[in-house]
Amino acid sequence: MTDVAEAGAKLKVEGSIEGLALKEFFLLLSTTGAAFRRCELAWINGDNIGVHFLRGKNSSKG
Repeated sequence: MTDVAEAGAKLKVEGSIEGLALKEFFLLLSTTGAAFRRCELAWINGDNIGVHFLRGKNSSKG
């Protein structure tokens, strides 16, 4: 994780992201899995990706 804000984050990915289902996924923020965020892919730029954090039961932003 290279940058984080309340609404989302910028992640640096090692290796290829080709073939990964990144539309919606969980980002684990601790080794125990106790801290996580539900995310959706916002953008891809080389080996960096941007994600929006999803909130609520219906995946609405905000």
